[in-house]
Amino acid sequence: MARAMVANYFSSNPDTKLIGQRLVEVTDKQLLKIKNKELKTEVENLLKQAKQNLSK
Repeated sequence: MARAMVANYFSSNPDTKLIGQRLVEVTDKQLLKIKNKELKTEVENLLKQAKQNLSK
């Protein structure tokens, strides 16, 4: 979850979007390992926000 939060933060700043993009990619791959459904949903929501920030 922390990685998703950091990805969301970096994706919102134009100067650090590249870092945010890479963190989104890595965190996306690790979603498969999350067993807790509530935690997985939270991480997915944070990643969705980060992806929206990256597309701006």
